Amino acid sequence: MKVNLPLLLLSIVFVTCIEQPPVRTCYVSASGNDYSDGSIENPLKSISLAISTLKPGDTLYIRGGEYYEALKTGVSGTKELPIIISGYPGEKVTIYGVDELNAAWEPEGDNIWSVHLPDNINDFQNFQVFRGNDALVEARWPNMPGNAAMDMIGEYGPYRAVAQEGTDKNGVVAGATFGKEITGGGICIWPGEHGASAWGPKSRKIAGIRSNKILFDTEMTSGFFSGIDPYTPYPGNAFFLFGSKCLLDNGNEYFLDEKERKLYLISETNPSEENIKIKARQIGLLMDSISNVTVSGIEFVGAT
Repeated sequence: MKVNLPLLLLSIVFVTCIEQPPVRTCYVSASGNDYSDGSIENPLKSISLAISTLKPGDTLYIRGGEYYEALKTGVSGTKELPIIISGYPGEKVTIYGVDELNAAWEPEGDNIWSVHLPDNINDFQNFQVFRGNDALVEARWPNMPGNAAMDMIGEYGPYRAVAQEGTDKNGVVAGATFGKEITGGGICIWPGEHGASAWGPKSRKIAGIRSNKILFDTEMTSGFFSGIDPYTPYPGNAFFLFGSKCLLDNGNEYFLDEKERKLYLISETNPSEENIKIKARQIGLLMDSISNVTVSGIEFVGAT
């Protein structure tokens, strides 16, 4: 009798192990060196360089200090392996959107000082001056404290004047007297009938003074909408003056002469001893179209 032995089928299962990339912890210090390995003993100096090396799962610790660069990253982590960017525990990390102004100041008299701006400062549209970490105010009337909250400086804030009788599309009557030196400066006004702005503030250059009226270089266009006039200035509208050196009368103000590239400050001592800084970067933190990245423990000054 022939016996058919069953065939024993052996199944060999191949298990493929997907090796996760090694994670690392990188360190940056203001006193570091960009030619080092980024270890805690030998930290890098540039945050930008350190960020460019990060991969999913990595952690970047920034040691305490001041950094004059932007924090930008375009690399995402994953849900399982997020990227962490953090100030070193217990240490204060500050990223500045400003650069120190290292230039020679000249006395102008009456505690006013001036300095010629370096050639690398060309962004006058976003120009801003800091004394230490305190934002100064462009010379203006009425005066305004530095670091004022946004809701304190608008149409209904306390740091603006009120247009008087005689205000119209050609100019504003202020509650104070100004000389011809105000000519060439600017006026920002919230125009509109019934003392309320319909579209927000408008600006005009100051063409001169007639009696007690501040004249616009061009009249404000009149237009009507839903039975009101939102364009013409009226008595009761809020406004302030700016853009003239004669308005520089407060210790927290500055005046910029763009044509001459000169900056003016009021100070009882040489501003070179006051840590004066100029806005150099709009963005302090840029993380566009990325995910699974955590940033914490970092203070930003003079940048968004």
